[in-house]
Amino acid sequence: MFYKNLLPVSIALKVAILPAESQKELLEDEGIDDDNVNGWGRNIGINEYQLRRSTGKLNNAPFDTKDALLDKKMGACTTCPFNSAVGALFPEDEQTPTCSNVTCFAHKCDLNFEAQLKVALPLSH
Repeated sequence: MFYKNLLPVSIALKVAILPAESQKELLEDEGIDDDNVNGWGRNIGINEYQLRRSTGKLNNAPFDTKDALLDKKMGACTTCPFNSAVGALFPEDEQTPTCSNVTCFAHKCDLNFEAQLKVALPLSH
């Protein structure tokens, strides 16, 4: 995407460090897949929120990582085996925890966004 001038270097560098699954999901959010990338004629509009929900960095999570009720099936991130700080061997893993289940992390970001939106825009009767 970068070589086709569809992504600015600042975004391309952030996307490049993501796992392949997350990169693919970001492009799918934009309606792009491997079959139609050559015909894409505009810049890809990946924003900071999309990047944040794809990294799995728990220190920057837009949701409360201690909230076991946000996603009742997965529970709180603080006890999750996908959290690099759980059972960490090195202190830096505890200081900068990362979720290796990026799908769950993104789902919790979306659930949090929906909850915040309901608070901000309550339905009027």
